[in-house]
Amino acid sequence: MKKFLALLVLFLCSVSVFSQSNVTDSIHEDSLFDYSLDENDKQIEINELISKKNAELVEKNNEILKLKGQTDLDEKEFQIKEQNLKEKYEVQLQCKDEEIARYKDFKAKLSTKMLGETLE
Repeated sequence: MKKFLALLVLFLCSVSVFSQSNVTDSIHEDSLFDYSLDENDKQIEINELISKKNAELVEKNNEILKLKGQTDLDEKEFQIKEQNLKEKYEVQLQCKDEEIARYKDFKAKLSTKMLGETLE
């Protein structure tokens, strides 16, 4: 599960880097095709593209945090279930050990009784 999360983080980071390079590429393409824009319009467009990509990056980071939280929750649930199973089986083993001891004691008492009867 941790490997999956690490791969997901690497993928999302590479997507964000790729997206940032796409912003600059799209800016260059737009500037080649649109000569009529003045400097203010270009700056506004650049800022819009950057803010859009930043919003996407924030969304991806939120997804990563959500997935990390889910994996942490899943790990904790697994640990609790594992601990409950260990405790359950330890109690069962203890009961069986007590039962074995009780049978051994019973057998010893029975042997003593049989010995006493044969001596009479």
